[in-house]
Amino acid sequence: MATAFDDTRPDTQPAALDARIEPRPAWAWCTVLILLAMLGLTAVMLYSAGTWFTPGNDALLTWGGNSATTTLESGNWWRLVASKLQLGSVIGLVTFIPFFWVVSGAFERTYGAWRLLLSFVLVSALCSVATLYFRDFMTVSVGAGGPALGLGLCLLIAMWRGAEGAPRRQDLSILRGLALLPLLGLLGFAVVKGSADFGSLLAGLLCGVVLGVVLRPKASQADARRSGWLAPVAASLIAVIVIAAGTFYAPKPPYYWSEVMALQQAAREYESQINPLNARFEAFMNKALEEDIPAKDLVPQMSAELIPAWRAVEQRWSAFTINPAMPDASLLAAMKQYPQSRRAFLEATFKGWSTGDEAAFIEASKHKDMLEQARLALIKAPVAKAEPKAGKS
Repeated sequence: MATAFDDTRPDTQPAALDARIEPRPAWAWCTVLILLAMLGLTAVMLYSAGTWFTPGNDALLTWGGNSATTTLESGNWWRLVASKLQLGSVIGLVTFIPFFWVVSGAFERTYGAWRLLLSFVLVSALCSVATLYFRDFMTVSVGAGGPALGLGLCLLIAMWRGAEGAPRRQDLSILRGLALLPLLGLLGFAVVKGSADFGSLLAGLLCGVVLGVVLRPKASQADARRSGWLAPVAASLIAVIVIAAGTFYAPKPPYYWSEVMALQQAAREYESQINPLNARFEAFMNKALEEDIPAKDLVPQMSAELIPAWRAVEQRWSAFTINPAMPDASLLAAMKQYPQSRRAFLEATFKGWSTGDEAAFIEASKHKDMLEQARLALIKAPVAKAEPKAGKS
C-alpha cells in the first residue's frame, strides 16, 4: 500500500539497469601480429626484388611462395603458411589489409586470440595444399585470400545461427562493409587476368563452413566448457592429418625449383671458366699479330698454359648431371662437348703449327665444326630460364 509521500507515477520510476552490460572490445593483439608478419615478409620480398609492384618469381619463391616445385621438396613444409603471409605487391597490401583487419579482428574478439592463430595456420595450410592439386606445378601462389574468406564466412554463420557472443547485424557498419570492396576488386582483377587461385579460395570457404559449425564464441563457452572443446580439437586433428596426407600424395613435379637454381649457378660457373680461357687464347693471337711473331713460336707457352686448363674444365663438366625433365636438359650435351672440342681443337692446331702436319689441320677443322655446333646450342638456348607463373589466392 502506497503512503502519502510515495510517487507512483510510471514516468518517475527509475529504469531497471540492463543486467547484460556489453564489455569493451578486447585489443586484437593476434590480428596485429599476423598483419605485422604480412607487412614485414611482403616488404622484405619486394625490397629483394627491387620493385614494389611486379616482383619476379625468384623473389616470390625465395620468400615463401607456394608451388609444387618448392613446397613438395623435402624441408619446405613451412611454405604452406608462409605463402599466405606474402601478399605479392603494394597493391595487394592496400587492397587486402583493410578487409583482413576487420575480419580477423572480429574473429579474435568473438572466438579468442589463440583460436584465431590456430585457425589461421590450419586454414592457410589447407588452402596451400588445395593449390597443389588445382594449379599446375609451374604456378606460384601467394596471398591470404582463402584464409580471410574462411574467417569471414565463419563469422557470418555464427551470426546466422544467432550464437551468443557472435557479431550482431548492427555491428556491420558501412565503414566495415566498405573494407570488403578493395578485396573484391582485387579478386575480380585476378579472375579476369587468370591468376586467381580458385583451389585456395574454395578451400578457404569450405574451412569457413567447418569453423562456423564447430567453434563457439567465447561468451557461450562458459555454459559448455566440458563439451565445447571436443569438436574443435577433433577438427584440428583431422585438419593436420589432411594437411600431411595431402602434401604427401600431391602430384610431384618433374623437377624442383632448387634444381633450376642449381643449374643457373652451374651456368654462371661454366661461363666464368670458359670465357677467360677463350679470352686468353685471343690475347695470344693478338700478340702474334701485333708483334709479328710466328704462331709456332708461341705454341710452347700456349700449350703449357691453355691445354691443362681446358683439360681441367673438361674433367669438371664431364661428371656434371642434371634432371633430364628440366626444360634445358638438352644443353647438358653441349656443355660437355664444348670444352672437349675446344681442347682437342687447340691440341691439333698446336701440332699443325709446330710440325706443319696437314693431317693435324684437318683434324683441327673437324673439332672446330663440333665446337661451333656446341657454341651455337649454348647461345640459342639460355640456361634455366623456365620459371613458375605467378598466381594469387
